[in-house]
Amino acid sequence: MDLIHVNTVVRPRDEAALPGWAEGDAFVGGGTWLFSDPQPQVRRLVDLSAVSWTPIVETASEVVIAANCTYRQLEAHNWSSLPAGRIFATAIRSLSSSFKTYGLATVGGNIGLAFAKGMMTPVFITLDATYELATAGTGNTRLVSAAAFQTGVCKTILRPGEYVRSIRVPRAAFTRRLVLRRAAHSATSHVTAMVIGATDPGTGATTLTLSGALAYPVRFTVNASASPSAQVDTICAAHPLIADSHGSASYRQLLLRELAAEALAALATPDHAA
Repeated sequence: MDLIHVNTVVRPRDEAALPGWAEGDAFVGGGTWLFSDPQPQVRRLVDLSAVSWTPIVETASEVVIAANCTYRQLEAHNWSSLPAGRIFATAIRSLSSSFKTYGLATVGGNIGLAFAKGMMTPVFITLDATYELATAGTGNTRLVSAAAFQTGVCKTILRPGEYVRSIRVPRAAFTRRLVLRRAAHSATSHVTAMVIGATDPGTGATTLTLSGALAYPVRFTVNASASPSAQVDTICAAHPLIADSHGSASYRQLLLRELAAEALAALATPDHAA
């Protein structure tokens, strides 16, 4: 689809050159989704993909992933010293998009779109990530938790002119044992329901992050003395479920129950793949 209403494209390499926000602006990550839907309200595209951020930086305390880090860069990074990083490749391979987009599609783009089917947000929630948000043309920034960022389907806490600059993950979170389980109509269709299970070796606590079936991902700590299905039902009763052509709300809730049981079983097994 042609973006016939767009009359300007800005693609700076220096973040300081980003223009101040104006009505009709839209930030672009990789742009792989941009042509899939009409964008009649957009007059100017502000392309962040060329900004010269380092894709991934490891420090003693955290791992910082630039918003314009591509799927290919994220997947190719050496995660051998950070075992939980293997989950990124699993999440990327679970996307409905073609592998041909992996060199263009960005982590920040997936987060910012805030689709219920998005794979990056539930992963970062599970890893206790923090997002650094910046406002174009002002130099203002703020930090928010990944869990608080998405508020609904295609809804976030981003303010006008604000964009995701980076994702910051505590290094300690990468010691967790993670497992991802998903349900979809086919290998190439987007997820109908997804669960990410995590066990922290330090505290012994196990958490489940429910996604795909809900309007936004929700994470909770598993109570070992209670039924996992009952705990999933409690979450579903407190948060909006999605109902569309891919499945009713009750069907998606049933999938979440099954996937939660699978994730917990996998975490109880000494050897499992992310």
